[in-house]
Amino acid sequence: MTYGCESWELKVSSKSKVLVMEMKYLRAVIGITRRDKIANKMVRDTLNVEPIIKHIESQQVKWFGHLTRMGNERQVKRVWQARPQKIKTRGRPRKTWNDAVQ
Repeated sequence: MTYGCESWELKVSSKSKVLVMEMKYLRAVIGITRRDKIANKMVRDTLNVEPIIKHIESQQVKWFGHLTRMGNERQVKRVWQARPQKIKTRGRPRKTWNDAVQ
């Protein structure tokens, strides 16, 4: 489920969807439904698992470290450092992957 999560840009709505899917899977593992009215924390404690968002964020920080240490000749680093030329749009600037990691 988290393959390639290092490059995901997680917004609040995306985080919510990931957490919903995670809880759906965890509840299926122990054979309960939402109608059983068992708190998410109890489900996590029963299975002894951390929230998947913590895992995703740690992977993103790890990947950020790799990017900063890469040589400038690497294609991945050049793409990461690229700043496309465009006309400024109306409204608040869009949140980028760098903003989410830092």
